[in-house]
Amino acid sequence: MSIMKDLSKMTAEKIIYTLETPREVRRQRRQERREQREPWMTKYFGMVVPLAVLLWNSGMKPPGVFSI
Repeated sequence: MSIMKDLSKMTAEKIIYTLETPREVRRQRRQERREQREPWMTKYFGMVVPLAVLLWNSGMKPPGVFSI
């Protein structure tokens, strides 16, 4: 039963926060969070796979690779 109380309290707090803060402030905070977040390719695959995909798409060869 306490889980329901906690859940209802948290929901009420979020609704009150949304109603009390101006729309522009919420949009600005959302935009700041989006800018701080790292890209999903880097987050899930590190730096190796995105770099390989970029090089493959552009047709470039990585430095140190010689063609015979």
